[in-house]
Amino acid sequence: HASNDVAPGAGAKTAAPSTDGTGEAELRASPQKAPAPSDRLLAAASRSLSLFRTSGRSTSSLMVPSGPCAWYRQVIMKRVKEPAFDILCGVMVLLNTILIGVETEYMAHHGGQTHQGFVRAQVALNVWFTIELGLRFIADG
Repeated sequence: HASNDVAPGAGAKTAAPSTDGTGEAELRASPQKAPAPSDRLLAAASRSLSLFRTSGRSTSSLMVPSGPCAWYRQVIMKRVKEPAFDILCGVMVLLNTILIGVETEYMAHHGGQTHQGFVRAQVALNVWFTIELGLRFIADG
């Protein structure tokens, strides 16, 4: 008689009655599907989340500023979480994109030389993006 070998994790072996008259049970693989990759990912995420929950710090305590500077952090957090702040930041990114395109076109027509106005505008936008990043760091901790 022959036995069917199954790769680990691909299914379990079960005993089936003998058909060759010897009376010995034959091992056959029962059809079990391996978990889908998305199921494994969800299980891993669930384990990670449960570890985070039991780490001693709750997520609510992470979002409530405390300490001597809590008042200004609360104000910044409130402002940064407003949709208007996200819209402002998006407009600044769009403005920067347009500025880079216009500056590139200008440089193409002026032998690679840029105008001082472009330099000043880039510096101002870089200062804005640095301030934005700092505010988000303060707000999110």
